[in-house]
Amino acid sequence: MIQKYTTITVKDLEESLDFYINIIGLKKVNKFSPEPGVTISFLRDEESNLIELLEDKNLSEEDFKESRVSIGFGVDNLEETLKRLKEHGIETIKETIETPGDG
Repeated sequence: MIQKYTTITVKDLEESLDFYINIIGLKKVNKFSPEPGVTISFLRDEESNLIELLEDKNLSEEDFKESRVSIGFGVDNLEETLKRLKEHGIETIKETIETPGDG
């Protein structure tokens, strides 16, 4: 089976893991270092969707200026989810939108 996932390059892997695990509710699948200065962790949601978080200590601040990632998560209750995010000091930067059908 081919695994499909979105890769997000992060500045601080531990801070990002805390966010995705403790606030978003994803589960850590694994964490490893394929080469010096690089650490990767895969996370999974309840429907087996994967996200790869990649921390590369060799990257500069300039490398992060143009980086943009958009990830969509299905939630049972949007209002409760937004409330939980706000309680953790996370604010939305754009208004939420409903998408037609499943996607």
